[in-house]
Amino acid sequence: MAEKEKFADIRFIWVKGHDKNVHNNDVDRRSVEEARKIEKGE
Repeated sequence: MAEKEKFADIRFIWVKGHDKNVHNNDVDRRSVEEARKIEKGE
């Protein structure tokens, strides 16, 4: 419970996927890279 209280002010904002949002595209690229590493056992 203490951990949740530390982040009580987190808000999630929906962003259209693969839109022209630089940060969204960066996160998408990084998540794909990390998922591929896991698949390869890296």
